[in-house]
Amino acid sequence: MITLTTILTGASSALLLLLAVIHITSGKRNAQKTLFILSALCTSAAMAALTFALASKSPVEVMRRLQVHLALIIFSPALVIPFFFFFGRDDAGKRLRSWLPGMIMFGALLAATTLLLPIEVVVSRFQLAEGGGLWRIGVTAAGQILALLALAINVVFLYAFENTYRAANVQAKVTLKYPLLGAILASIINFIMMSRLVLLSEVDDYFISAGALGVIFFCITILYAGWRYPVLEVRTMPEKGKAPSVVAVVVAGLYLFAFALITWTSILIGMPYERFGVMVLSAFTVFVLLAILISGKARRHLRNFINENFRPGLYNYRREWRHYARLMTSSSTVDDLLSNTISSLCETMMVKKGLIYAGIDRGKTADYGLEKEEITAASLDGLMELDGGSPLVMIPVHRRNAIGGGHSTAEDTTHAEVPGWVRAISFLTIGGDTRGFIAIGRKDFGRPWSEEDRDFLATITDQAALALENLLMEERYLESKQLESFNRFASFVIHDLKNTVGMLSLTAENARDNIHKREFQKDAIDTLERSVQKMRRLIDSLNAHRAPAAISRAATDATAVAGDRIASLEQFASKKDIAIRLESEDGVLAFVDPSALSRIVENLLLNAVEAIVDGGTVEVGITRHGDTLTVIVSDDGPGFDRKYLEDGLFRPFMSTKKNGLGVGLVLCKSLAEAHGGSISVSSLPGGGATVKVEMPAGQ
Repeated sequence: MITLTTILTGASSALLLLLAVIHITSGKRNAQKTLFILSALCTSAAMAALTFALASKSPVEVMRRLQVHLALIIFSPALVIPFFFFFGRDDAGKRLRSWLPGMIMFGALLAATTLLLPIEVVVSRFQLAEGGGLWRIGVTAAGQILALLALAINVVFLYAFENTYRAANVQAKVTLKYPLLGAILASIINFIMMSRLVLLSEVDDYFISAGALGVIFFCITILYAGWRYPVLEVRTMPEKGKAPSVVAVVVAGLYLFAFALITWTSILIGMPYERFGVMVLSAFTVFVLLAILISGKARRHLRNFINENFRPGLYNYRREWRHYARLMTSSSTVDDLLSNTISSLCETMMVKKGLIYAGIDRGKTADYGLEKEEITAASLDGLMELDGGSPLVMIPVHRRNAIGGGHSTAEDTTHAEVPGWVRAISFLTIGGDTRGFIAIGRKDFGRPWSEEDRDFLATITDQAALALENLLMEERYLESKQLESFNRFASFVIHDLKNTVGMLSLTAENARDNIHKREFQKDAIDTLERSVQKMRRLIDSLNAHRAPAAISRAATDATAVAGDRIASLEQFASKKDIAIRLESEDGVLAFVDPSALSRIVENLLLNAVEAIVDGGTVEVGITRHGDTLTVIVSDDGPGFDRKYLEDGLFRPFMSTKKNGLGVGLVLCKSLAEAHGGSISVSSLPGGGATVKVEMPAGQ
């Protein structure tokens, strides 16, 4: 018997089959498309089996076809759930590929079990209309459990779809909005049907018709979205660390609670469920409408939702401004700023191609959707030539028609080589000079340019120009600081090398007349050795902050090493009226690198002697306690100020001395740590400084 219900279920089956055929024959295949095709075919077969059951006159045929329908419905979640988790997502593919075979096998096992078990396990009764045709179906407790599982599955794929939609950019949301509406409407109807099965253990042809209408509406939205947009090509990437939305889960729970409350209340007061349910839902709808009309906040949220999802040409300036402000301030280089700006701008405005150019460092560019051959020096020059003092220029589309509306057009600049894809260009102005531009192509889906588009492009261009200016100022500041550091570095190196070269030069000049004298030969060799040692110390100092020191341990007389370094600096110290005292037991032995220990003592002594201005004392202490060798160098100079101790200590090129490079302590720290030791500094302004080095001394 052909009824309205059979027509609707048959139409839903045909539409699902049509969707599958369209996607089988169109474009290249991917995991999402394959799952969609399989899901559509399975659900189409299930709706076809239900159609035949509704049209059957024989009770046996009704039960057999209902059993096939039930088996297919039980199997379909194995395809539908993975599809909705795949749908539009870049991050779920690998995980679901590992789950998918198991889910399909489990679903097939449940479907086979359903076909083998008697249908009476699920269907308790059914009624045929006069003249044949299924009219009402009753279910058992097992059927109620299956209805609950269907509700849970519906919540799962709504949850997945909701979070995909929330993670999508503006362009993807426009593509997904119609399928989302279709899924929501079909889910609402399915919730009503399954809730009735759970609470009342039956469903009639009115509810079956409504369920078929929900499937039809979902198919129509998919067809429409697929016709206008590449719906199965959408890709989104949810933000890491951001908690998923559970609105669908909460709303579903509230709905089930309300449905149960309505049903039980209708039973208590003796009013038929349908009449009482309609009254409650009508009252709820009226109150929702009143709340929207009365509350300005509710109206604003509703208006923003409509504008963002159904009128994408209208921008939420507050949200977009915050987004672009965060984006641009987080860009640490000019390249990052250009790339982030053009990609986000094109996605927000839904355009296929975009280019941003900054005329610095021989020109920097970033693009969106362009091929390399589309960006040439001639095209950049041609676009820059369009600057006529107006911040925004609209390019004629025919070179077609000017899309101006109050803004400049490019009709008087057709001599310039302007790429054919450009529809609008906005100029980056820094300090009154044009330093670049943002060029935007045509909008997706054939949408016309609006006043909001032009305002938005001009606003973001101004913001990008400001961010670019800030980055350039920061780079200039860093360059000046680096140049200052280099100058200080060069002056220090030149100072040391100048003294060394002077000594070598003097030796070379005297050698012409005195090379045969034995005393001169001895002095010359000493000079050469000191010069080599000084240059080696300079090289070691310059490398101290770059690479860890290499050490070679050996049994070392630490007292003798310290005494030798003190003797080499006594002449230099005596000129400044500085006394150097060694406090140590004789023969303090330690298993350390003797050369490293010598450099540590020498650098600490040099720092102490150079810190004292007019006379003073430097004390060197060498002790060993257990397996720890301790070297302490103290002076009665001016000491370190607090700021240097907090910020400059052990940092290369940070020094308290006028011509210091600030690498002596860095070298000592590197050598101590190479031994597995440590270095510490204590100081009081005006009260001298003490440097303590501790190193493992045992084998």
